[in-house]
Amino acid sequence: MDPGPGVGIDLIEIERVERALERRPKMLTRVFTAAEIEACGARGRPGRHLAARFAAAQEAGELSPDLDPRLLVTSLIGLTLFPAAGAPIWRRLFAADDIDASTMRNHAIALLDHGIGAS
Repeated sequence: MDPGPGVGIDLIEIERVERALERRPKMLTRVFTAAEIEACGARGRPGRHLAARFAAAQEAGELSPDLDPRLLVTSLIGLTLFPAAGAPIWRRLFAADDIDASTMRNHAIALLDHGIGAS
């Protein structure tokens, strides 16, 4: 049955969102607004409501349609936690004490925006 134009269903694995939020509490404030956190936190199983909010935001076009919710957590970890965790190693390996959070952020944004090409 076709629900009609402009109507769709986005799916997100609730338990996965709940586990991710348990393991990485800071993710909460990076993905959701304070109002969303407060509203969902007042309910039982806030992770379920946050997952529903994420799916609804994607369906409503509030998130980039190019985002795949199944890859979002992995991408956030790969772009934030791995570089931060590896920073002490890179600082020692390359004698680069100037590599700080701002440098890593700028590097990640440049890589995403432009790739590794010179142009």
